[in-house]
Amino acid sequence: MKGIFWGWVLGILCSVSLNAQNRTHKVVAGETVVSLAQKYQVTPYDLYKVNPEAKNGLKPAMVLVLPPNAVVPKTKPTPAVVANKPNATVAQTSVPATHTVLAKETVFSISKKYGLPAGTLEALNPQLKTTGLQTGMVLVLKKGVSTPKPMPAPSTTELTHVVQAQETKYGIATRYGISVAELEAQNPTIVDSLPVGAVLKIKKSASKPATTVAEPIKPKPVETLAYTVQNGETVFSLSRQFGLSEAALIRLNPELKDGLKEGMVLQVPMQVSFAKNRTDSGVKDLAQSANRQKRRELVLFLPFNAAKIQNDTVTGVVERLKKDKFLNMTLDFYSGALMAIDSARTLGLNVNVRIFDSQESRQTTAALDLLKQEDFSQVDAVIGPFYQINVEKVAAALEAQK
Repeated sequence: MKGIFWGWVLGILCSVSLNAQNRTHKVVAGETVVSLAQKYQVTPYDLYKVNPEAKNGLKPAMVLVLPPNAVVPKTKPTPAVVANKPNATVAQTSVPATHTVLAKETVFSISKKYGLPAGTLEALNPQLKTTGLQTGMVLVLKKGVSTPKPMPAPSTTELTHVVQAQETKYGIATRYGISVAELEAQNPTIVDSLPVGAVLKIKKSASKPATTVAEPIKPKPVETLAYTVQNGETVFSLSRQFGLSEAALIRLNPELKDGLKEGMVLQVPMQVSFAKNRTDSGVKDLAQSANRQKRRELVLFLPFNAAKIQNDTVTGVVERLKKDKFLNMTLDFYSGALMAIDSARTLGLNVNVRIFDSQESRQTTAALDLLKQEDFSQVDAVIGPFYQINVEKVAAALEAQK
């Protein structure tokens, strides 16, 4: 009976000890505050708050206290001796010898998937330092395994794609299994813009599955705006301004076959109408073509993170403004936006701007909740949020409202 009691006490002490150890982290070479914040799903500010000394830099063997909201990854069981059986051990989860990189995977996500310590994947695969992580790459996960020989260069297939209204570079690249950088490299003319009607040449590896289209896609109706031809303009100069080919401009305006005349009203795609204010020599006065009659509704999402400032009882507002570079950048952007809004109203533009605090981190944003709480049905444009991943989430949520 006494043996059971002391065994119970020992179990409690071990549990407490393990729990205390799991709330700290011992720094290893190569780790940064940003990488640790991602690992434990907190912000760098959360780590600095409980570890002020980390602001001077991390050093190997430094022990950091984890914030209360940190999510500690579950550790895999290590081999343990089974009671009364010295030679019996608990089996570990087997790690494969290699891993083929899938789309959207990162070095961090692969290391986390197989429980590899930080820096191990790079040490086993030196080519990552020169080529970076690429889809389809075969990585070594264990010491002693030879690096797989590169596959022979696959043959390539060239496809063509006609840009439709509301299409994006990301959507086109995803459709054909290539990156946006590859799409731009193969079509340098779309680096600055993606004009409707542009014919893209797409070269892709035959080994990558292509999204084939059995039947030709019927072009969607192109939304257009009216543009009045100015003195001295030509079909060539207009096609350059609007990012269209001369043939595409004539298809939208068949009357151009009889010649271009000053005062003629042409239809141009709405998506590239902004280019009408550009010339080869510079920029025209936007006020000349501004529509002062129609009221425009704009929404601006800025990451003020006001809730964090109000709840921060350790650092005062003034002190935070001195040290928080991200907040200062947000305030600078906000100041510039106010100047632009004031200038627009001085020009007589009928613009109403609503500004919301997007309360962002790299993983979350309050903008999604604001979309549910506020009426966005009459909004013409949304600027923000700050982080690209949050922009994509908000864009997807607003897609139904165009």
